Amino acid sequence: MIIYSLRLDLSMPLIPTCRDCVDQKGAPMLRRDQLAQGIVKYVEQSWKRGVTVKEVAAKVGADPSYVARLFRRLTGKPIACYVQEKRKEYVVFMVRTTGCYSYEAARELGYQEEHSFTRWVKNAFGMSWTELCRLHRDDSLPPLARTALHR
Repeated sequence: MIIYSLRLDLSMPLIPTCRDCVDQKGAPMLRRDQLAQGIVKYVEQSWKRGVTVKEVAAKVGADPSYVARLFRRLTGKPIACYVQEKRKEYVVFMVRTTGCYSYEAARELGYQEEHSFTRWVKNAFGMSWTELCRLHRDDSLPPLARTALHR
């Protein structure tokens, strides 16, 4: 009978960490935390072009379903909903601040064809580009009427 001796080094953490990864306070980060930061950072940098779960997963090197679960746990929303909301907010911001044309907004959000963008606007907001511009350019409306589009 062979008896193996197991020596535990209690100075080492039981949960594996990335040696080179530390948070803002200098404490080591868990692999999951590092991955979560990478996911959020990539989505924040890429939302304009409509990033997908598969694209994020490929970028961070993780399973798409795990990436989706982790992002939802962090933000409370699926990646697709988060990206959609950010894009809608940006379109409204562009209309309010620059009064831009639809082809300019389409180009900003990575659409090759203006028609595809205007169709997205119709589906996302429930109104045409022209109606959206009228609603958000009209300063005489009360603030609640302007924000009713964020459903």
